[in-house]
Amino acid sequence: MENTPEKDARLTEALRFCHIVRSYASRDASYRAALRHAFGHPFRTQRTDAWIAFYRAFDQVRLPEGAEEDAYFIAGLICSQGIPSENHLGTPITSVIRNLPDADNPSAMYRLRGILPVHQHELLHKKLFGLIRYLQSRQNVVIHSGYLLNDLLRWNDPSHPVQREWLHRIMGPVAHKHLPVKKEQGSAASPYDADHK
Repeated sequence: MENTPEKDARLTEALRFCHIVRSYASRDASYRAALRHAFGHPFRTQRTDAWIAFYRAFDQVRLPEGAEEDAYFIAGLICSQGIPSENHLGTPITSVIRNLPDADNPSAMYRLRGILPVHQHELLHKKLFGLIRYLQSRQNVVIHSGYLLNDLLRWNDPSHPVQREWLHRIMGPVAHKHLPVKKEQGSAASPYDADHK
């Protein structure tokens, strides 16, 4: 995948947002608690203390328009999994899945297959929350929040670059060929599209 200034800027801002949340969370127990309790719950249903904590960090970065839901999910993740050191910010979620013991892999892959075709934010976050909780129940791991936020910000791209990257990183170079390309408006829908709206 080729980097462009827009992609680099989005990743930089995603990493910066995560750094700000970690910084506040490491110094302020009430900040960390508000967002930890919000993790996995829809953005629109949260208490005022969680919104205040979230916007304290969000308003300092320039994430793309409409990024609040994804950033909110990630802020909750950061506060729910402890504060990693600046030398090791966590492991990409695809590496965590790829390195699972063989006995745990089928369950993780089942959850992953349920996530890949989802495009509605609230449902995506709910399913991703379940996958993360499963992974954390199987091993003591900190998910790299900046990379995951960057992936969520690109999730609904019509050519599915994130889903293809995840499949490639987890299953190898052949796996991504099984993910259909989203049809243009007016073209015939595939049976896969009808089953996964």
